[in-house]
Formats: sequence, C-alpha cells, structure tokens
Amino acid sequence: MSPENPLDAFYSEALEYFRELGGSEEEFRWFVGARLAWFGIYREEVRLRLKLAREVAGRTSGKVLDVGSGSGYPALLMALSGNAGEVVGIELDRHIFEFSKRLEKLAKNLRFLNGDFLSRELKLGSFDTVVFSHILHDFDPLPFLERALDVLKPGGRIIVADFDLNGLRETLKRFAREKRVKLLENLTLGEAHTHRQRAEAFIFVMEVPK
Repeated sequence: MSPENPLDAFYSEALEYFRELGGSEEEFRWFVGARLAWFGIYREEVRLRLKLAREVAGRTSGKVLDVGSGSGYPALLMALSGNAGEVVGIELDRHIFEFSKRLEKLAKNLRFLNGDFLSRELKLGSFDTVVFSHILHDFDPLPFLERALDVLKPGGRIIVADFDLNGLRETLKRFAREKRVKLLENLTLGEAHTHRQRAEAFIFVMEVPK
C-alpha cells in the first residue's frame, strides 16, 4: 500500500469489519449519521487530532511503541511514514484490539498487542520511541511515563501528543526536570473545544540520556 492513502485503506477495513459483524444498512446510516451530527461541535478537535497524528508519524524513528493504540490509525501512519522501523501498538480493550489487529496486513512493519502497558508481567522488550497519543490526560501520567523509561533504549524518546487537560503539560515539564531527561520539543499546534473546555493541542518530545 502506498503511504499516500492510509486513510482510504483504514476506512475500507473499518467498513468491512462492520459488515463482518453483521452490521445492517440501517445501523450503518444511524451510526455514521449520529457521528456526523456532532461534527459542528468537534470539528476543531477532529482536525487537530488528524494533524497531531501526522506530526507524530513524522517524528518517530527506530522501533516504536504506541501506547493505547485504539483504532490503530496513528500507528498505521507511523508504520507507513518511512521513519520508523517496527511499530508495535498496545491496546487494553479487547474489542478495539480485534479491529486494529486487522491493520497489520496494511503494513509489514506493524503489529498490535492486547495487554496492559503498566503490567510488569508483560514483557515488551526495548524501544527507540514510545508514543502516547490522547491517553495521558485521562489518567495519572506518571506511572505511564515511568514505565516508558523502563522500556526505552538509551537515547530513546518519549513523544506525547494530546490536549492540555488536567495540567498535563505542566506535569510533563516537571517530569522532564525531575528525571533529567532532555526536552527536545514543546510545540502548540492549535486550540479546540474538547472535554467541555478550550484546550491547546500540543506535541511534547523528551529524550533519555545515552
């Protein structure tokens, strides 16, 4: 597959999955229509999420771990970017994992795992880049960041792409200072209404010592 059309391939796979699950035409129209009806509210957020996914894909390198990979689309972009080697997406939810696993056929260097990133019993190996996209604002970020340090190779990078909710950006700055990891980038890409408030979309990149 050409890197120029990952969204087309992603959409086709999602539609096929829907049909395999027995989705009817009526259910398809209702589900899509319900989503589209909310677009006026979430337009800014949707555009920024897509922009963040593209920006992250351009910053990954080496062996990449995408934490909380969800539908798998951001991981697919990373795998097709030409920057990353192997891209591994890890997702806790079994149902969404069953879909994302299908995307492995779209990129030879892409695979997905179903599991808990924070579990010490899960043997993940080591990575050059660990990515958190729209995950950390929902949880206490520190256990996730600490775990990322455990699986990163010397000189590896943590990339966070998110909206600045619940003081996330300041938490990342504090973590970088306390752990003495190098802050490479702290970039604002825009602002949108999300989670019932206005929040900046940003990319935060840290590098651990070699």
